[in-house]
Parts: sequence; C-alpha cells; structure tokens
Amino acid sequence: MTLIDIRRTTEILVSLAQAERKYHQFYEEAGQNDRQLGNLSGMHLVRRSLEHIMEDMQEGDQVLNQMIRCLEITCQTFEKYEEEITEYAEESGCQYGSETILKAVEIPENIFRLLR
Repeated sequence: MTLIDIRRTTEILVSLAQAERKYHQFYEEAGQNDRQLGNLSGMHLVRRSLEHIMEDMQEGDQVLNQMIRCLEITCQTFEKYEEEITEYAEESGCQYGSETILKAVEIPENIFRLLR
C-alpha cells in the first residue's frame, strides 16, 4: 500500500518546479560563459569541459522534467479519485456524525509504473 500526503506532494512539486527554473538559469549562464570563452585563445580544453558539463545538465534536466511530470500526473490522479470517492460518499450517505468516514485512500504499489 502506498500512502500519499497530497499537500506535501504538491509542495514538493512546487519545489521541483523552482529547482527546474534555477537549473535553466545555470544552463543559460554556462552557455553564456562558453560563448565568452570562445572569444579567448587557448580556451579549447576549458570550453570542451564546459560542453560536457552542459550535456550532463541537459540529461539532469530531462530527469527533472520526468519527475515533475510524474508528480503532476500523480496529483491529478489522486485529486480525480478523491473527488469521485467524496461524491460517492455523499451520494450514498457514508457519514459518521458530521465527519465523513473516508480518511485515507489506498493507491496501488504499481501506480508509478502504470503512469508511464
């Protein structure tokens, strides 16, 4: 069983989006530095090293994008099922006093594999 704290997941999603923006900023700065180094003689090895770093940054950015997308889909899926469960509970009168009985929703262990 997998339990999800949707508020915490949403906070993490916001943090990842901020990290992605910072990542892009660093990548742009690295590109600017590479162009500036192109104007200087004897910087071939430095530029080559910087290009390898920028390639690694692009790969990291792709992974970060996949993580963000996965969390977005997870949040959307969770919210959709939460709404459906709430509607069902309201329609069928699943109430205990003034509180709804539903406290947690179980999500299958293989949810992330299914979302690919």
